[in-house]
Amino acid sequence: MEWKDINIKQYQDLCKEIDEDYTDDLERSIGILATLTDKSIAYYTDEIPLNKLKEKLIALTFIKEKPKQQKIHSKVRIGKKRFRFNLNMRSVSAGQYIDLTELVKDKEKINDNLHTFLAVLCEEINWYGKKKDTIVSDRAKYIQENMRMPMVFSLSGFFLSNYQRLIKGTNDFLELQMKKLTKKTQEATDLALSNIGDGIIL
Repeated sequence: MEWKDINIKQYQDLCKEIDEDYTDDLERSIGILATLTDKSIAYYTDEIPLNKLKEKLIALTFIKEKPKQQKIHSKVRIGKKRFRFNLNMRSVSAGQYIDLTELVKDKEKINDNLHTFLAVLCEEINWYGKKKDTIVSDRAKYIQENMRMPMVFSLSGFFLSNYQRLIKGTNDFLELQMKKLTKKTQEATDLALSNIGDGIIL
């Protein structure tokens, strides 16, 4: 078993399984194995011999290593479908920007929202590169079940780092606009007050 065998759903389940309370490491490892193979814990504790269980647990060592980075392409094949990702974060639409901001607001839920985050930034295309009419939730479900983790790590790392830069750039721009607005408001207020006079009657 390798990272290339693991889809987003399995990865999300794996993250939850790692956080589960277990009495010992063997029990946790069996729980992880059950999660990644869609088998029950009872199957590994009651139905297979110890030597086979040991082989399967050794196969989990890939988890300790990060997946190898893949080159990022705008057009990718995921399962049997093709998608085009917008690799230019400066050209995201206002709707995409709002969706992304909402999805990364709670840092604890980034893993849970990974497939939706990626679905917001892509569109399904046909063999000729023409956009298909799909909705984010359908793309997200398909990506969750079919995108493999090396591609996920590469794309999500790329998008999250660029998104952070976009947020900083947007915040810097808004801060600059706010300073200009405050200055202009102050100038207008000062001008209005000088025209009116101080309003003091003796």
